[in-house]
Amino acid sequence: MTGRPAVALTALLAGLAVVMAIWLSIDRRPPEWDHANHLERAVLCQRSLGEPPREALQEIIAESSFYPPIVTCAAGLLGFALPPLAAAHAVMWAALVLGTLAIFGLGRRLLDPAAGLLAAFLFATAPFVVFSLMNFQLDLPLAAMVALALYSLAHTEALSDWRWSLGLGAVMGLGMLTKPPFAAYASGVLLWAAWQAARAPDRRARLARRCPGPICGPGSGSTRGRSPRPSPCAPTGSPTAGSVCPRSWCTGS
Repeated sequence: MTGRPAVALTALLAGLAVVMAIWLSIDRRPPEWDHANHLERAVLCQRSLGEPPREALQEIIAESSFYPPIVTCAAGLLGFALPPLAAAHAVMWAALVLGTLAIFGLGRRLLDPAAGLLAAFLFATAPFVVFSLMNFQLDLPLAAMVALALYSLAHTEALSDWRWSLGLGAVMGLGMLTKPPFAAYASGVLLWAAWQAARAPDRRARLARRCPGPICGPGSGSTRGRSPRPSPCAPTGSPTAGSVCPRSWCTGS
C-alpha cells in the first residue's frame, strides 16, 4: 500500500490514537461491567503467563470457560511491558488497525482504492468503534477478525487458491478464539463461497492447477519432476494398445 491511501490511512489511525489517549487521560471513571471483567481476566492471564507453561495453560483454560482467552491474554502479555490499562487499550488500537486495513484491502480488491478508503473511514469513525476504543471489550477485536476473514476469503477466488484457503482457515480459528459469535458473522458468506466453488464448471481444472500433489493427492497438481501417469488405454494402433484394457474399451466399440 503506497501513495495517497497510505497517507490517508496513517493519518486516520494516528488521529484516532490521539483521540483515545486524550480521552483516557481525562476520563477518571473506574472500569465497569464487561470492561472491568475483561480487565480482571487480563490481569489474571498475566499472572498465569508468569508460571510454568503447563500450569499456565491449565489456568488460562480454567479462566476462559465463557469467553475465549486470546484478547485478554494479549493484553496480559503486553502487561509485562505496560500498565494494565494501557496494555488493554493498546490491544484495542491494534484491533482497530487490523480491521481498518482489512476493510480497505477488501474494498480495493472488490472495487477500487477510493472505495476501500471510504469503507475504512466509515468503519474506523463509526460511533461504536470509537466507543470500543475507550473500553476494553471483545466487540472491536471480533469486528477486526470478521473483516480479516472476508479479506482472506476474497483472495481465495471461491476457495480455489489453496494458500489463501489455508490462511482463511487459520483466521477463522483465531476468530473463534476471539469471540464465538464470529461463526454467525462468517458462516453465511463462507457457505456462499463454497456453493459457488462447487458450481464452478472448471473447479477440477483449477484445483489441479493450484493445489500441489502432497495436499491434493496423486494425479493432481504439478507434474514437474515426475513422469506423467500412463493412460489405461493406449491409442489404437500403438504397440501397447489392448495390453492394459481390451481394445473394445479403447475404441469405444
